[in-house]
Amino acid sequence: MNTPNLWKRIKKRLYRIARACNPRERRLRALYKRFSESPDGARIIAFRNAKKLWRLIREFRPKNTLELGTGIGASAAFIADALPAQGKLTTLEQDEKYCSLANTIIPQNLQKKIKILHSPVRTFFLDYISPSQTLSGYTSLPTECGPFDFVLVDGPTASFPNGDLFHIIPHLAFGCLVLVDGRAEALKLYKKHIINLECIAESPYFTLFRLK
Repeated sequence: MNTPNLWKRIKKRLYRIARACNPRERRLRALYKRFSESPDGARIIAFRNAKKLWRLIREFRPKNTLELGTGIGASAAFIADALPAQGKLTTLEQDEKYCSLANTIIPQNLQKKIKILHSPVRTFFLDYISPSQTLSGYTSLPTECGPFDFVLVDGPTASFPNGDLFHIIPHLAFGCLVLVDGRAEALKLYKKHIINLECIAESPYFTLFRLK
């Protein structure tokens, strides 16, 4: 009998049992299940990534969060759940139907922390970027809701690259964390042109910046 491997399997089994019994884990899984079982709960993120997002926001405990482009779904609910009692989330959605869906999927207690705004997509140019590189973003950004101390930037479906971050920079609080998805071309533009953003963590799927 391979005792080390047996003990490793036992430890993994005990870990799964302990995790399943954890009240916080059960609450987050129940929250995620609301979206995964809904035919309209599209654009939900994987549970593992949703928990990572929850932990990151829980650790930073931002008071004012902006979500650009991640959609009305599990991500917004997990963000709201992780926010402190007085925290608030402003989220933009390009499709108006998703704004109404939020009222049927996201639990009422979390909706109190979320301000849902509808804004169609637009295409724009910036003087210091090549004319061949169009940026896509939202028609209107909720700058009046700032300053923000945590921002998530994903961007409207098929946007390449996403330009919202260029326009929201003046409305970020000092030390603001900016979580960006892993699009190579967009990240290249951010790192080249937004000199007051410091990259503090990077993976194949996301990059975390801090406003300095």
